[in-house]
Amino acid sequence: KGCGACCRRAIPVSEPEAYRLTAYVDLMPEPRRTVIKDRFAAGMEVFRKSGMLGRMFQRPKDDRDAKRAMDELDTYFEKGVPCPFLEEESCSIYEERPLICRQFVVTSDPAYCATKEGKGIERVPLLARPQDALILIASDPDKDRVASMPMIQMFEWVAANPEKAERKTGVEWLDTFANTL
Repeated sequence: KGCGACCRRAIPVSEPEAYRLTAYVDLMPEPRRTVIKDRFAAGMEVFRKSGMLGRMFQRPKDDRDAKRAMDELDTYFEKGVPCPFLEEESCSIYEERPLICRQFVVTSDPAYCATKEGKGIERVPLLARPQDALILIASDPDKDRVASMPMIQMFEWVAANPEKAERKTGVEWLDTFANTL
């Protein structure tokens, strides 16, 4: 609690996570479900007005493209739009949070995280990046778009792509995930 700076970034979720989190919110009792969905809708408006949404999380074609993408992510961060699940500077779905949120293991003062430069941030080094593996196994290597999106977009994306939910057993997902990781 009290360390929610990274919760104001454009948090990427994989397509499988988008389906899982959408189902999780859909099971919430009212009025909580409506409050959360309204926060998502408000966040989407920020994306729409900024013009960034169509370009976010695309595969960069070159270094200039990668720099532009990072600049846009910084621009979104500067707007200070909190994750719809952030309440009182704490994650309200901590046990269900996306993999990317589990990868930010920061040990320094939260004040360092409040700037886009992040000077002074001390992170625990990770041997692997599970979020990247999950996105990779869900992505089509022949497409420009990777199988991720800003979390704020997940409800709209799932509604537009109900057929893309890949049905695998837990063992199948774990096997593919472990081999990719």
